[in-house]
Amino acid sequence: MQIEHTISGHILIVDTVSTNRIALSAKLKKAHYKVHCTHNISQFAQSNLTNFWDAVILCTDDAHDLIDLPQITHLERTPLLVMSDNTSALFRVSLLQSGADDIVPKSIHTDFLLARLRGLIRMRHANFELRVREDTNRALGFHEKTSHFQPVTSLGLIVNDAGNISGFKTTLRSLPDIHCTLLSEKDVFDLSDQLNALDCFVIMGDTAHKETHNNLLLDLRANSDFRHAAIFYATGAEEAGTAALALNFGANDVLFDHFTKPEILERINRQVLLKKPNERLRKTIMTGLDAAVKDSLTGLHNRRFAITHLKHQFEEALKSGNELSIIMIDLDHFKSINDTFGHAAGDEVLKKVAGLLKTGIRASDLDARMGGEEFVIILPDTAQSTAIKMARRLCFAIRNEPPHAIPRKITASFGVSWLQNKANPLLRLSECESLLNQADIALYAAKENGRNRVSEYCETAA
Repeated sequence: MQIEHTISGHILIVDTVSTNRIALSAKLKKAHYKVHCTHNISQFAQSNLTNFWDAVILCTDDAHDLIDLPQITHLERTPLLVMSDNTSALFRVSLLQSGADDIVPKSIHTDFLLARLRGLIRMRHANFELRVREDTNRALGFHEKTSHFQPVTSLGLIVNDAGNISGFKTTLRSLPDIHCTLLSEKDVFDLSDQLNALDCFVIMGDTAHKETHNNLLLDLRANSDFRHAAIFYATGAEEAGTAALALNFGANDVLFDHFTKPEILERINRQVLLKKPNERLRKTIMTGLDAAVKDSLTGLHNRRFAITHLKHQFEEALKSGNELSIIMIDLDHFKSINDTFGHAAGDEVLKKVAGLLKTGIRASDLDARMGGEEFVIILPDTAQSTAIKMARRLCFAIRNEPPHAIPRKITASFGVSWLQNKANPLLRLSECESLLNQADIALYAAKENGRNRVSEYCETAA
């Protein structure tokens, strides 16, 4: 059976030497990339395909190309990988400062080249998705302004032997404007809560612990605390194969021991500067999601989310035969609170009640504000008797913990309904709404019987 390989991405090669273009193109095509070649930057910049590429590879040893480089780096976040045998420290740093994402020798190990490309393309797609979602949130008004203040970078240096700090490790620890914290691999996970504030991590590689380092990278990327951390792998120039594995296992960049301090600093600052806006974008996205499912005043879930959640729990209860209960809550005489003390005081009362509901339910339960002064609690796997006990406890709590906003007690009425699955096996998902209506009927029964009480649904109440 013939296996079809999917395209790994579209790569543009810019190189003045045709034989170099052919050789590099063959390597990339073997790795299932679609490749296009051009002999100079200007020719490429004048084409109508400038935003088509997943990555651009520029082969150059000429510092004059720095003048034309902005014609590539202006592209919409397209990664630029430079292949060069020019070892001038100033040339390399200038390339990075001009927008290049990395500089590798033309004779670089093919595995490292492919690993670096994969990493840059993954980064491009991840950033694109974040920014697309940010554009939506900006349109909805959920957007945080970017801060241009860049504090001192905090770096965690992970080493196998805490006492062995020499050579390259000493260089890393002496970088200007970087606060370095020495860590063992055990520290990373034992102190994860305290390490969230670090801007980046450098794993100090050595040939004796290759497998350990790979596992550490996988563990860091699987850990929710460090999934989006900026992670570097530091190693010797002769360890290109090991460095390629590190990139494949999740490292953002590799720091080779022949890099100068300015280049190392430029690489670290780049990843940190990329990480911070991405964190902001993720936070903005979560803010937008929260705004879509949460009530802005009380912090409880909103009606839309509650109804969707109830339908899901109803369906699960029908499948499993488990019980399901609902508590509807309505504050008594709430209009008089607004009329007498003002709407600001009314808002404080709603927040106070929401807080009591949050602390009075279990982790598996869901509380929501249905609108106005009405709330609902959805209790999966909960029998009628348990739901009634909870409602009575919450009724007592609201009555006996008056808010500071008004000089009087508040009360609430409660209605409880439940899914009698075993008694009525012919229930269908479409009848989920009737369960909510039954809780409403019980709630109004509590109102009619004097308020400040719990009423349970029964057929005669309908």
